[in-house]
Amino acid sequence: MRDSRIANNMWRAHVSSRQTVTEMYDALVQKRALRHDPRQRDMAQACTPLLNHIHSLERTGVVTSSSASSVSTPVSFADAISNKLLRMRSWLRSHAFPDRVTREVAIQWPENVGVERKTGVYMWGNVGVGKTLILDLFELTETPGWTKRRAHLHSFMSDIVIRLHRAEVAARRTRKFSPINCVVEDVLRESPILCLDEFQTFDVTHAALLAAFFSHALPRGLVLFTTSNRPPHELTSISTAFERFIPVLWRHCDVVHCGDIKDYRENASRSHHDVIFLYPNTKENAKRLIRRVERGFTGKWAWEQGATIWLYGRELVVPVHCGGVALFEFSHICGLLGPPDFQCIAKSFHTVIITNVPHIAGVSRNAAQQFIILVDELYQYNVKLLFTSEVPWEKIVDTGTAAGGGGTDLCYSEGEDERSGYSAHYEFRNAEEVLSFHRIASRLKEMGCQHYLLRDHSHFVISDYNIASLLE
Repeated sequence: MRDSRIANNMWRAHVSSRQTVTEMYDALVQKRALRHDPRQRDMAQACTPLLNHIHSLERTGVVTSSSASSVSTPVSFADAISNKLLRMRSWLRSHAFPDRVTREVAIQWPENVGVERKTGVYMWGNVGVGKTLILDLFELTETPGWTKRRAHLHSFMSDIVIRLHRAEVAARRTRKFSPINCVVEDVLRESPILCLDEFQTFDVTHAALLAAFFSHALPRGLVLFTTSNRPPHELTSISTAFERFIPVLWRHCDVVHCGDIKDYRENASRSHHDVIFLYPNTKENAKRLIRRVERGFTGKWAWEQGATIWLYGRELVVPVHCGGVALFEFSHICGLLGPPDFQCIAKSFHTVIITNVPHIAGVSRNAAQQFIILVDELYQYNVKLLFTSEVPWEKIVDTGTAAGGGGTDLCYSEGEDERSGYSAHYEFRNAEEVLSFHRIASRLKEMGCQHYLLRDHSHFVISDYNIASLLE
């Protein structure tokens, strides 16, 4: 496997980075890579005002990747006045003489009309409607001088937690700054544009940190493009920590509803679920999966036990692995490991086999949430997933057939996160888990389709394994 610093975005070969998101979408339709949907095109069009804003800042030189955080880069009084005048000129031009696309977006989503120039997009809608597609295309757009960062929520929160820990250590020595402010400055300095997939969480601590981070980062100039299954006002049903953040989100982001679009993963391409998601949980089915992946190995190969991977100073032991393929028992990967481990696994292996997967909707809340996070991480990196399960794969997260339900807690306890200063109480009514189950069901549907199975890993190029063998 050869590491690649540039993510293998699946649309990169079909579009030009000099195009807008709308132009990229039209090009993909023309090449028959996509089927035209006017509502999806509206979603692409909603990105244009944000790109115009970024390009206007590039022209004025107000922000560059090396000076994204105004609080961390000292400037002279004259430079400060000059930058302020440039911002005022840009603001007056954009509001007094808005371009046609900006006017159309404001009319289509009138709730976004306000006095401030939006510096973000919050795109929400049902699963499988194309939100990640638009995010992929926005990631490919050319923004000279601006560094983009693409992340899934779980990966991003793991990074924020680590940065907060480091900031806390520094704060104990100086006691002159807030740890969350330090984290915001670091993130802005490294990548002022954040592309964040799936803006939602069922973790009360993560909700508080997420709200605190963006409440500080958006007013300081962070450019945010994020997707979600929820409208902003429903975030408070996840955690009360979002109550203070919602006004900030509306002030700085265009909120785009994807409308009533069908789940495009329903008939994505030829299905291979019956050969990679095996039911029931038997030793014979586990052996069938192993034999299937073994057909793809090239050259000399042998299964090894106890591979050690280091991540963030932690030691992760993979029970069994061979040539980019990892083998886990469900009770191990979703019982003993956590989100940082899942991120490490997704970055390190192109294929993961999991045996003895139970009916997820009927297991303990912790195990169910870990499985959701795991699938999200594997999907983010185009990792191929094979498993044996207690029930047929299409029923694995079916809440309608959940047995008992006694393994779940009624609610999380109320508490305050000292690092962010946000307190939160999470009322558990199954709503967030149900939304997450729908998303995972849709993703499993796609992960069993031919077009997904033939994708390259998003972090490295697979050169020593015949991935097509999984389809045979």
